[in-house]
Amino acid sequence: MAQYCNWCKGEIKESWKLCSGCQLLSPEFFGTDIRPFLSDERNSETNRILSYARGLSNHQRIKHLTQEVELGIPIPPILRSKRKGGLNSLNYEPKEWRKILQHWDRFGQIRIGNYFFPDGSLLSIREKNAYYIDEHLLDGNIPLLDLAEWLANPLRSDSIRYWSEFILLLDCTLTKLPIVFSNEEEWANWIKENTWKGIDYPVKSFYGPAHVSSRMPPFLTYIYRKYRLDDYKTAAPEIIRENLDALKSKEYGVIGENWVDIYEQKNFREEYLKQTIPVLIVSDYRLKLFTIKDRKPATYSIGNDPRDWRKLLTWALQPYGKRGSELIQGLVMNWTEEEAIWMPSKRQIISARLFHDEIIKLGEYSSLVPLEYDRATPGLFVKGISGVDYVISSTSHMKIKVDVVPGAFDVNRASEVGIDLCIDPIVMDDIPFGDVAVSYLLALHNDEDSRRYIFTLDLFLTALEKTDSKLDDEIYWETVESSYEKLLEEIQTPFPFADDGEMEAEIEQYEREQLAISLNEEYEYEQEMQRRMDEEREKLEEQLQADFEDFCRNMALQGDDEHYE
Repeated sequence: MAQYCNWCKGEIKESWKLCSGCQLLSPEFFGTDIRPFLSDERNSETNRILSYARGLSNHQRIKHLTQEVELGIPIPPILRSKRKGGLNSLNYEPKEWRKILQHWDRFGQIRIGNYFFPDGSLLSIREKNAYYIDEHLLDGNIPLLDLAEWLANPLRSDSIRYWSEFILLLDCTLTKLPIVFSNEEEWANWIKENTWKGIDYPVKSFYGPAHVSSRMPPFLTYIYRKYRLDDYKTAAPEIIRENLDALKSKEYGVIGENWVDIYEQKNFREEYLKQTIPVLIVSDYRLKLFTIKDRKPATYSIGNDPRDWRKLLTWALQPYGKRGSELIQGLVMNWTEEEAIWMPSKRQIISARLFHDEIIKLGEYSSLVPLEYDRATPGLFVKGISGVDYVISSTSHMKIKVDVVPGAFDVNRASEVGIDLCIDPIVMDDIPFGDVAVSYLLALHNDEDSRRYIFTLDLFLTALEKTDSKLDDEIYWETVESSYEKLLEEIQTPFPFADDGEMEAEIEQYEREQLAISLNEEYEYEQEMQRRMDEEREKLEEQLQADFEDFCRNMALQGDDEHYE
């Protein structure tokens, strides 16, 4: 029985759910590598847990998840309730919290003011949505209306013991969803911007400032913000590493223990490649779940009970791959139904199908079999007419990385042995990422022609041609890489007669002429590539429309048959 890719609907030989082309496109279409969300192990475990409450209301399913599901992960002391009957701070005033709700109902804005929690912690809301908890600045990821509803009744004040710690953990864990995007493709950008790495930094030791370019795991962010005090100059990884002993504190329970294990194993690079997307979000000052409904992004209210929140927080604060973290991530595509796989926009699907069809046309020179570039990145194999083997992978901002590997048996080790060609696309207008991928696929397959327009490809093939093929494999590849690097250096080395004004002028004139010729050739090449892709897209759209009309006719005929029966 034929299998079909869930995105491009192209035929695939096995139940991979997505073909190699669509998996490569997923970081741009979905915002992160989609492969962990296709995991049978994660989805089976998530659905086993959720199965009992299927068919109930969203509120009932939340209560089942937070009050009946046990993963063997105890809530740490820092998130536990206060003893019943314990006294509240004299500063705690439920009426003040009620004023937040009244102000919101009347003006649609959060009321500025100071609000005391039952333990005496102070939440200060200032102008321009600036939030402080005991004078520590927050990012504003606080479900304030839910909190106000809960704390407006003093009989509910026992739910949390340490409110300031609870609020800081919330602020570090939750992700703000500012608007509901009118363009569905913007969801992927939001996921990409708010996804966090598996650890704070990819190396054990620092040589110079430890620059953090991606979001850190929530618990490590909490440790950094708690222990930095007034030090805003020292990089976050440095402060975290200096306070690793604090993770062993009993107040953090199993959360701290699991993070200590991560650091003691010292697999920093591998951990850093792991990615976790935001699932617990704040929208309209309410705590919600980010999930998929009808194959598109959706949000569901979690309710206003902090006792439910702390259970979800305990799971979400776990390191990547731990049972609690896996369940939270599994909710994305399994909350509304089993394996509700994200569906890209229509134009993205068309570009993905175009990519799929071009891969098929290459036959043995490429493959629909999914390929792993590294733990966080899918890849795709393509063989050039020259006989050279390439692996392409998605990086960021609509860019594709190209690695050359020694041979076909090395495609699964491209991240280790590959030579990066640093090929940037010429045209980057508002086109789907699938079109960009097609241009790379065809250019690399037709590498003998493409080398005229892609100088790094030409330099590599030149280095390959100049290297003695009789050398041992390892020495041969090292020699190729060395020759390629020397050729790159030569084009960046100043001309030896740069002091001669007349000679320099002639050189500059020659370079301008060559640049003009090169740009013109590149433009003509890109125009031809775009024309071919437009033709393919038109054919594909016509075929999809014809298939849909056939489907409608068959359904109508089936309905008539049932009527006559």
